[in-house]
Amino acid sequence: MPTETTAEVTRVAITVRGSVRVVSAEDDETILEAGLRAGIDLPWACGVGVCGTCSARLIEGSVSLEANVGGPPQIVRTCQAVAIGSRVSVNYDAV
Repeated sequence: MPTETTAEVTRVAITVRGSVRVVSAEDDETILEAGLRAGIDLPWACGVGVCGTCSARLIEGSVSLEANVGGPPQIVRTCQAVAIGSRVSVNYDAV
């Protein structure tokens, strides 16, 4: 009998320009990708963690970084940050 695999889904609360939206992030999807897929107009430029335009403060939860780009651990570049666990919260306004 074949087994079914299900992707992990994390609820991500994104605060940007004073508005909070909660989106679902699929397994291995960055926070930036999840927000853009949900139609949120998020700040970003390079998409590879170099420029820092997509930086946000990690308010709740944990992330795995696709590339170690340095900086304070509570500030994440959302183009490189994959949410871990059931809930993550980031605030673009708090950087």
